[in-house]
Amino acid sequence: MRIAVNGLGRIGRLVVRAITLLQDSRLELVAANSLAESDIIAHLLNYDSTHGKLTNRFQYNNNYLFNSTSKISLFRQSKPETIPWEKENIDIVIECSGKFNSKNAAIAHLTAGAKKVIISAPCENADATIIVGVNDHLLNSNHNIISVGSCTTNAVALIVKILNDKFGIQCGHITTVHAYTSDQNILDNSHKDFRRARSCFTSIIPTKTGVSTSLKEVIPELANCLDGSSVRVPTSNVSLIDFTFYSHKTLTVQSINNEIKESAKLANMKDILDIAPAPLVSVDFNHSKFSAIFDPYETKVVGKNLGRIVAWYDNEWGFVHRIIDIVKIVELCCRDER
Repeated sequence: MRIAVNGLGRIGRLVVRAITLLQDSRLELVAANSLAESDIIAHLLNYDSTHGKLTNRFQYNNNYLFNSTSKISLFRQSKPETIPWEKENIDIVIECSGKFNSKNAAIAHLTAGAKKVIISAPCENADATIIVGVNDHLLNSNHNIISVGSCTTNAVALIVKILNDKFGIQCGHITTVHAYTSDQNILDNSHKDFRRARSCFTSIIPTKTGVSTSLKEVIPELANCLDGSSVRVPTSNVSLIDFTFYSHKTLTVQSINNEIKESAKLANMKDILDIAPAPLVSVDFNHSKFSAIFDPYETKVVGKNLGRIVAWYDNEWGFVHRIIDIVKIVELCCRDER
């Protein structure tokens, strides 16, 4: 698969890093598009404050980003339809700019010659929203605009599906305690969300999350049963979900913990669900590839049917690896149907 990345912000650069480090022959990263200056792109790929330095460092020259194992054509176009994807024979564009998160907008990549688009965000009217370990079996070669949801949706949906399949969820509320993101302000400044307008370093900031909307798409039987909210905190990476739910079946702390621990052993959960080995803190999960790391030390049950669980997730590195997993699944679907 010939792959391109549109948008080289936090997620886009980490996609480039991850594919480069994987050295998987199925994933040929050949092009990228970004409005940022080429030299700063190379520098930020090589040196990351959260995820460390690359040893196989990128350089930029003659419209290419390259290191000893990769050569990536670099374009600087503001409109997807003007990027020469057809000339580059692109199979999949990973859309990471944050600007083309609807089918109507993302289809411009197909107009430019790409065969598929995978969007690193919730997407309005996508052909499919796919969460690895939850509904990835539904992906087929007819899906051309594919959303991978959000980092939070990937963490939450995994846990919610396990609990719903075993205990039956009547209703629930998800709180995400989330690291700050580039959408927030370092110092107080204008923003459409009054609270996100405030400095991300000095406050705990309540804000909105679209996780309940995304969950309706991937676990439709729980539509209108779940809601969610988010609290942004002054840490640079790693977030957690705090999920309180009311079940149909009787709960105990042991039954919840055992069910999730057994699920983590399943073959289809390998590399996406892990169990915290000790009472740890957020920094201990930095650079984790898992969608969610369940924390059995935080499970609570009140009465017979009210449960509460906590799971951690690296909202950058873990999410990036789910994007790449979807690329691999698309490649397999297309190969099987040739």
